[in-house]
Amino acid sequence: MTTPATYDDDGNELTAAVLSSDYHVDVLWYGDPDSDWDNQMVWCAPLGVHTFGSSSAIAEWIEECKVQRPDLFPAAAEESNPEV
Repeated sequence: MTTPATYDDDGNELTAAVLSSDYHVDVLWYGDPDSDWDNQMVWCAPLGVHTFGSSSAIAEWIEECKVQRPDLFPAAAEESNPEV
């Protein structure tokens, strides 16, 4: 939805929602993935995004995401630990 619908106080629709023509599909392959889909892959930040599958599937996806989009995984800043 690019623009939500609007409604009056009685819940009657005043203007219809405008829907996007774009979409995405989540795919979890059973066995080897179909390489014909490679150019359709989108690598996005793994947090705050729908995830599914086993913890090993999620871990595998995150590791490949780090290879494909290292910019999504900035190096952690070293913490200073002053001696007392």
